Amino acid sequence: KNVVISENKVEKASASEKATTWRKPESATPEPQVEEVEESIRVEAITVSVSDTKRKKGSRGKSLLPLASRRDHSTKAEQAQQILQIATDMFTEQPSDSSLSSVDVGLYSRRPKVFELIAAERAHHVSESHHHQAVLLGIWSSDIASTVETAILTKTVSESLLSVAVMCGLDKYTEAVECYISQLTKSRDFITAASYLLILGRTRKAIEILLDEECFREALAIAKMRLSPDDVMIKSIYSKWANKQEREMQFDSAAKCYLASGDAARAVMVMLRRKDVASLETTVRVAEITCQDELLPAIKAAFAGCKKSSGD
Repeated sequence: KNVVISENKVEKASASEKATTWRKPESATPEPQVEEVEESIRVEAITVSVSDTKRKKGSRGKSLLPLASRRDHSTKAEQAQQILQIATDMFTEQPSDSSLSSVDVGLYSRRPKVFELIAAERAHHVSESHHHQAVLLGIWSSDIASTVETAILTKTVSESLLSVAVMCGLDKYTEAVECYISQLTKSRDFITAASYLLILGRTRKAIEILLDEECFREALAIAKMRLSPDDVMIKSIYSKWANKQEREMQFDSAAKCYLASGDAARAVMVMLRRKDVASLETTVRVAEITCQDELLPAIKAAFAGCKKSSGD
């Protein structure tokens, strides 16, 4: 019995040791080595850089010469005809085949046909209302005058065109700027339109455009920089702006306009429409600073009454 009991104790002890001993479970897949991880990261980085390069190379946009591009992708028979014509043009003095135009072989032939090709491409862009592309081709061919004239006629003047229009002389440049101002006004970009009027030296016209659209801050900034300090137009801007602020119950802003225009009495009267203690205290100080002796007693009485009613 003693032997059996001791054997049972030994079996129980070994079982408990097995239960308390932790073993790391075997993984189904072996862990990757450091070298393998670094290699995979390097391959992924190369793949990303190659894809980015391909994306950048493929984003150049549409051709500026679509007619010539189409002819370069014509049928095999047409390509053969073009090749023969190019060989004839470049290596003989024979006349060109009348069935082929400068669009077919212009880029591969002599200089005059290149100008004919560009003229055809410009006409095509204008017919498709691609005016920016037509302007670029006009610049390429040094035909600035007709390019500017066409843009004026079609009301498609742009800032890039104005940058070269000055080469056509002051009169043509002025005409182009006036056309662009008209375009900007129709698109309601009055601030840019006013800026181009300043380029032409038409300061008062620029201010008037802004005032018509109630752009008082912009109009005032231009007037104070461009006009004499005592110009009546500056006071007129302040007056119009103050009237608008009063209608919108913006009394503090209206008071600032009246003070800036030199009408202290009107500023004080507007400030009196604010009935809180802080506003009336500011009104009293403004009246004292601007020497409004006739209004000052009434303002102080209003301030005292308001202060008393508020319990201060």
